[in-house]
Amino acid sequence: MKHLMHFPSAFLRVRPRPIPFFHPRLAGIPLILLAFYLLLVLPVSAQTPPVTPAPRIVRVLAPAIAVDAPVVEVGWRVEQNDAGPQSVWETASFAVGHHRDSLGPTEGGNIVLSGHHNIEGEVFRRLSELQAGDLITLRLETGLATTYRVTETLILPDAGATLEQRRASAAYIAPTETERLTLVSCWPYWTNTHRVVVLAVPVAAPAAPTPTPIPPAAGLFRSWLDWLLRRLDRLR
Repeated sequence: MKHLMHFPSAFLRVRPRPIPFFHPRLAGIPLILLAFYLLLVLPVSAQTPPVTPAPRIVRVLAPAIAVDAPVVEVGWRVEQNDAGPQSVWETASFAVGHHRDSLGPTEGGNIVLSGHHNIEGEVFRRLSELQAGDLITLRLETGLATTYRVTETLILPDAGATLEQRRASAAYIAPTETERLTLVSCWPYWTNTHRVVVLAVPVAAPAAPTPTPIPPAAGLFRSWLDWLLRRLDRLR
């Protein structure tokens, strides 16, 4: 009888101890994961700058032909002709027009500006006189300015031009893979039978922004990881 009374307690002594769901030695793991996020993940995500629109061009200067004119954004309209509907770019009055679908300075593409040569301000009256080496400056609404050097001045047929000639002319205002300034107007002064196209490239590439340094947390995190592995090894 005495043996039977002690049997349950003896039986319990040989049963394995239940493993707790949460071990006290694991209490520091959430803090380690939080520190990893604050020191490594969060600083890297904070380096990504928000996307902001490029500053507008507000003025163009070409001292060689006495141009100092305001710049406004222009779009296009659709006109009907014998070949069907055709998109025609609008031209600003008493100002230079910045084509809406072209890029701005330092954006790495084609910057297209157009203007009248014999009406409504005649802002590009002498555009055909620009020569290789002449400088053109674009001023932005932020007060900054970018300078371009003329590389080529072209006179292209327009009145009576073939479809292939028109496509070749339109390619000058198409997007480009590198930064370029393209100025467009009509020619000559007493009529509009041709187009004058001036191409220019940046005088100097803009300086790259200084990247924000990443906190030197990689070594610290490795030390914490070694410490965590040692603690887990003790639990085995």
